Amino acid sequence: MRFIPDKLSWMVKKSDMCYSISDLMNITNWNNIEIEKEHDGQSVHLISQWYQESNLRRRHELIAVLHMNVINNAVSKIHLLQPSEKPCTVERDVQVDPHFPVAMLKSKLVIRFLDNFSTERLTIKQAIEYANSNIENAYVVLINLDTFFDQSLSILASGPMASHKTIFYISRYEIDPKSTKLGTQCSRKYMGSHDALIFQPPVASRIAHALPFEMGTWHIETKVIYEFVRRGYRVRNVCKTLRIWHLHSSQVRHRLMPDKRYVSQHQYRMVIRPPETL
Repeated sequence: MRFIPDKLSWMVKKSDMCYSISDLMNITNWNNIEIEKEHDGQSVHLISQWYQESNLRRRHELIAVLHMNVINNAVSKIHLLQPSEKPCTVERDVQVDPHFPVAMLKSKLVIRFLDNFSTERLTIKQAIEYANSNIENAYVVLINLDTFFDQSLSILASGPMASHKTIFYISRYEIDPKSTKLGTQCSRKYMGSHDALIFQPPVASRIAHALPFEMGTWHIETKVIYEFVRRGYRVRNVCKTLRIWHLHSSQVRHRLMPDKRYVSQHQYRMVIRPPETL
């Protein structure tokens, strides 16, 4: 398998599965979740970065994931933070799906070009600083392009605002169980993997400056948790209530992401956050 660290290659498998939007809805029990709203609800803003995927199968996966996030009524806005020297091709790329909800995408999409890109991918620091300057009175979610929420996100959006000092860092479920030997991370197989970081801006600038790492970096989760906890935040992995789903059957990757341990073994035992309910 290309662009996977040697010591992690055992847990990744390529699958021949392909999924339609109907498949994703069936797997995630879409439209079968009833949420009792306490009031008009909270705004939820997703932050990610788009790139033009050259592999058609992988592009279909990313567009399917975007489709699911776009049609999620609990998602208020989707912010794509892009390097200023490159065009954002998302509106053209989604045309491979003739049923893509383009009008709904346009109503939710915010594309912002940033001048301070020093790496190929968006960093956690950049995303937090952007949220601090541009989003208020809302939940912000840093999320990778191949991960989407099911309708359980409405539980968060429809309830009272959590404490500003509470961070939700969510472990994922797998759409395709054939694509990994780990199984879902929201289970007893949890190994410290988290794929959606939920917070309320502003976040202390010291935390942002401590996280100049590209989103998707291996093992970065424990460093993120460590920095929030040491600044007095409470970090919870409420993946048994708020469910996110990962789709990467193709296993297409284009570069080897950094692979190092950012906290000591002692710190690791202090910061891991096994699955729990909200």
